[in-house]
Amino acid sequence: MAFLDNSGDILLDAVLTVAGRKQLANGTFNISKFALGDDEINYGLYDKTNPSGSAYYDLSILKLPVQSALTKDDISQKSRIIRSLSANNLMYLPELKLDQNSAPAGVMGFASGRSAYAIVANDATYNAITGGGTSSPGTESLPQGFLDGRSAALSTVRRIRTPLGIDNASGTGLGQDQTLDSISPQLEETQYNITVDGRFLQLTQPTEGAAVNISVLGATSAAALQGSVVTPSAKSAVFSSADNLKVYTVTTSTHPALFQAGPTDLVQVFKGPSTSQILCTSFVAQKNQDTLFTTYKITDVASYGPTSITMEVIQTNIEYQSAMGFSLTVPVEIIRQA
Repeated sequence: MAFLDNSGDILLDAVLTVAGRKQLANGTFNISKFALGDDEINYGLYDKTNPSGSAYYDLSILKLPVQSALTKDDISQKSRIIRSLSANNLMYLPELKLDQNSAPAGVMGFASGRSAYAIVANDATYNAITGGGTSSPGTESLPQGFLDGRSAALSTVRRIRTPLGIDNASGTGLGQDQTLDSISPQLEETQYNITVDGRFLQLTQPTEGAAVNISVLGATSAAALQGSVVTPSAKSAVFSSADNLKVYTVTTSTHPALFQAGPTDLVQVFKGPSTSQILCTSFVAQKNQDTLFTTYKITDVASYGPTSITMEVIQTNIEYQSAMGFSLTVPVEIIRQA
């Protein structure tokens, strides 16, 4: 990655991928689409107090160095323009948020002191945390921010909620009891791309017919637990050239068990309406853990979270992106008793 001097003339820097160079060589090269990005721009430099007047408010921004062109999709244009909407009378646009507030309270915040969710990797770690001495959930419960990543079925007991909605100030007539569809059907989202590092995690879902028996956030009985691993999408335009990243394209029609009806269950992270189907996801840790923790753990963390246990920790992110273009990054840590 490099930057180009932007202090003088306007620059146009273009590079071709291997496929593009082949097309240029055989005479078939033709630009049919292009995209613009602003990942390198710091809009916090906009200065409305500049004594020279409004023409100088954005001068520092305009002089920022421009990022050189990149050919790898997984490291370029993290912030993308949302897809075009035909409605021209919209006064609000939704955003994708992490819901850590909705009931039951005190369950889905990050693990204490960690600024991330903690995904429990194996039975020994689960039993050490809960004192249960069993691999099946009974009366034991994990602390706040801890997710069960031991199996596809167990992972569905607690799921990460990432609703789409409008964070709207009160008094404007857009209440929590509305759906985005009531404002405009175009604002409802039915498709998401979920990107994880496939070395560490797999997306899971409750099995068909069992979803209604499994609480999104609370505890459930062992008899109700059923789950399966979701197959990654064969092809996606998001992060497509990163070998380790697996992209799951999920929709309300093809993966209904991953969505919870709203907003009858109020989404407290928004002050306004939210989507009628809230994406709720869970993940299972990969099984080759000796190799993974030996190779990728950051360190051993003493007294991890609210426990007195020393944990081996692997840090990674889960990326959510709606088909409309809204995105969210959720940090997670995969933990195993040291």
